[in-house]
Amino acid sequence: MFDNVFVTSNRSKYILINMKNAKSLILSKKSFKELTISIRNGNNIKNLSFKEELLSLLKDDEPVLRQVEPEQSYNPVLMLSYDCNYDCLYCYQRDIKGITTKIEIEDIPRIDSFYDKFCSHYNIEKKYGTIYLTGGEPLLPDNSDVIDAILMFWKENRFIIKTNGSYIFENRDKLLKINCEFHVSVDGVYETHSKRRISKSKDNYKDTLLGIDWALSNDKKVVILSIFYPDNIDQYSHFFDLLEHLGWLKTDNLAVQFSLELNNGCDDICNEYYIEAIIAFDNLRKKDKRAYYISIPKFFPGSGFLIENLMHVKTGEYQPYRCNCLIIPSYSFAPDGKVYMCNLVADDCTYIGEYKEHIFINFNKIETIKKRNIDEMENCKHCDWKLACGGGCFITGVKGDGNLLNPSCGQWQNLKSNIHLQNIMNHILFDVFTE
Repeated sequence: MFDNVFVTSNRSKYILINMKNAKSLILSKKSFKELTISIRNGNNIKNLSFKEELLSLLKDDEPVLRQVEPEQSYNPVLMLSYDCNYDCLYCYQRDIKGITTKIEIEDIPRIDSFYDKFCSHYNIEKKYGTIYLTGGEPLLPDNSDVIDAILMFWKENRFIIKTNGSYIFENRDKLLKINCEFHVSVDGVYETHSKRRISKSKDNYKDTLLGIDWALSNDKKVVILSIFYPDNIDQYSHFFDLLEHLGWLKTDNLAVQFSLELNNGCDDICNEYYIEAIIAFDNLRKKDKRAYYISIPKFFPGSGFLIENLMHVKTGEYQPYRCNCLIIPSYSFAPDGKVYMCNLVADDCTYIGEYKEHIFINFNKIETIKKRNIDEMENCKHCDWKLACGGGCFITGVKGDGNLLNPSCGQWQNLKSNIHLQNIMNHILFDVFTE
């Protein structure tokens, strides 16, 4: 009866989540105790005051749901160049850093023409949403002119700038005038940060902190992105002190997110490192309560998909696609003129077109990739946890066996049996239900 039910809790309430139908039920501590007694008595639930709600949660039939309508606006990712003032040991672009071409001013209308062709093919309206600027390091001085042109071309749009932060302050005059948010990579205090983020200048770290401080002082949102390493959790208390000095926990404009080092796609994480990391993070929370305020959705790859469906099911909807890149044309425009589904992996498996010398869109591949959803992948159709897993990361799956339509289940297969995974999922899910 309770095979697919996951339980998360804090001191005052319990949340029951049926991974098969993505329904959830919140119980008080007293009600949960009543439930456990009834289970011990042979699943006799007829006298429970919340019997009907519980039966709805446990219903084996798959819910009759309608697909979520995909977002109508497009959020292009502009990879200005692969140049960077850091040489990070774990950078996913290490194999392509030899590419020296850049996005030039004359490429901006070409990107727009790419979307003209896309929208004409599908007979839909062209509508831009958020524009992402990334690299390499997008804010390098060499990119200044093209950034000016991009900000002018999409002057009515919001920008998210993915950066190491060392040139934010230098570009403050132009950045002050636009609606923008910064996603800044900082891997802890300087001693930890510099172990894997190799830089020619020690001033880069100071410049990053200066840039973050300037952004927050001018009411810009900043998300600090940190790769978590389990080898020295004592340093994180010092990192939290530094973050609090910047305003963390006092302002809604500063958020902190820990993630893990990836290989090919979001689900491809070295298992030994993965288990060490989640055990270490669990210990960090016991050592320093501020760790509970760290966002960790990527500690369990795909948990964001589950959270999305938990919200959708409440309104009779569901999301069949694990990642928006499979259905929404928020493509990544690389500096060499190629267009990819995702900016994490720039190779043949994610390549769908060209925009520099000529406009080319591989519509056949786009249509094939659209079939990568839990309704059409054979191994997902009858899986009890498809609304939780979503078939896994597209890139991890393709890199694993070369088949666009085979799922990659990742750590979901181990969730029931691994207490450490359960602790991490507990943390992620309870954050959602207590916001």
